[in-house]
Amino acid sequence: GSHCWSSISYCNTLCFQINSISNKSLYYICALVFDGMYISKIVLEKIKCFEDLTIDLEDDGKIRMWLTVLGNNAVGKSTILKCIAMGLCDESSAAALMKEENGEFLRKPHLEGNIKITLKDNAGDTGLTVVTNLTKDTKESPEKLRQDTPSDLLLWKDIFMCGYGVQIGDGGGDTFESYKPLEAVYTLFNTGSDLQNTEAIMFKQPLKVRDWLSDMLQEILMLENYPKIKYNTKGMFVSGPWGKLRVNELSDGYRRVIQFTVDFFGWQVVADRLKSTSDEIKGILLIDELETHLHPIWQRYIVDRFKKYLPKVQIITSTHSPIVALGTSDYEGALMLELDLINENSNRVRDKSVDSNKYKGYTVDQILTSSAFDMPIARSGITGDKMIEFRELFLKEYRDAKEEKRFQELRNELGSEIPGYGELEEDRKRQRELRQLIEELNNKLKSSND
Repeated sequence: GSHCWSSISYCNTLCFQINSISNKSLYYICALVFDGMYISKIVLEKIKCFEDLTIDLEDDGKIRMWLTVLGNNAVGKSTILKCIAMGLCDESSAAALMKEENGEFLRKPHLEGNIKITLKDNAGDTGLTVVTNLTKDTKESPEKLRQDTPSDLLLWKDIFMCGYGVQIGDGGGDTFESYKPLEAVYTLFNTGSDLQNTEAIMFKQPLKVRDWLSDMLQEILMLENYPKIKYNTKGMFVSGPWGKLRVNELSDGYRRVIQFTVDFFGWQVVADRLKSTSDEIKGILLIDELETHLHPIWQRYIVDRFKKYLPKVQIITSTHSPIVALGTSDYEGALMLELDLINENSNRVRDKSVDSNKYKGYTVDQILTSSAFDMPIARSGITGDKMIEFRELFLKEYRDAKEEKRFQELRNELGSEIPGYGELEEDRKRQRELRQLIEELNNKLKSSND
């Protein structure tokens, strides 16, 4: 059996027979290749702001290939990405990443917590779970990390994952000859650390592969109508409305997307997963705040572009952008995770998993005032607060003298900016209920006429 498992990376399905001594029956055991494995479930127990969090990424036996995590600041979005990274690294790498964190992972006052990552193939078969256990001997002692993996079946070289933080370096770091999970997720933990050298990665590729990757990159950047990416002895040049510039001369938005996308390609190459243009790019990609430095026009299409060119990559991202959230809603089978504090004093987060189709067709204003972002109104702070106050006074059956005076002041001040009906989620809910009631009455009338 152990000899069979050692060759698991080189075949799609390995079948072997076991002749049972007790009943002489014949069993067939199939072992699936792990380079097609994706996350099917994430469980965090007593970790930071999460008392107990479960994210189910399996729907009707199929793996969800996109997860967008939403929520205010300090509700654990980055924590989820970091825990995935630690959970899918080997024990020594996970321990090294844990030490990079400012503060502790264990939720106070607990002395033990767990990160559990379940992996399955895309058909939802043959699951295995990696448990990363965090402990402290006392409240004052440092955290310790131990990992429990399923026997010898988990081959770390067959798990491919990259992760990227909000702030990354200038893309001028070292390049590697082999895949190193710790380095591939390091920017999630160490702000501003360098990725692999962008130009060096592209120059090292065979011409056909480099052109293929360049075309893909240009589409993701929404620069397909400009001249192709050029390479010469001075470097890699990207054309756009600015003319032609080297990667390190580009604006932050273009530079960040180019750097982490090429870094992801580079790790694919050294992991021996990308040898030719016919190879499918697979793996797990973690991106903290996908929208960072991107104009809203680009945000509208960024989800679509990544899923078009990386359909076999499971992407897990956080965002503060309603436009990126709406992009997720166009992707069939994607999941949104909404996080918010139970109350301001508890530092405890509640979660709600929502099928992305719930928000399909929403406007930016509508998703901002939904549970996804939980804003009371999609207006600026001061003007929005006054409009909410005006609405509350307007809906009152009776206003005393003081309220009536304030109502008239707001009416005169806001003028034409008084909110229209349906701007708030509460009003839209009433509209939906009214439409449903009208439909039911029409059906009853039709039934009685028949």
